Amino acid sequence: MTPQNLPPYLSLKIVIGLIAGLLIGGFVSMSDGVQEWLILPGDIFIAFLKMIIVPLVLSSVILGVVEA
Repeated sequence: MTPQNLPPYLSLKIVIGLIAGLLIGGFVSMSDGVQEWLILPGDIFIAFLKMIIVPLVLSSVILGVVEA
């Protein structure tokens, strides 16, 4: 995208998101109970990614061999 096509106030939204992330990260690092609840969705997301990667790689290899 060229600078003329960027959405308005994009850099302001990025800075607001950065500051919000820092504040939320600071809050979460201070309380152990919140950390335990936030780890669970992250672990589930990583497990789903691992389940998706193997079939994708295997199907890519099979298609590559068949088309060659």
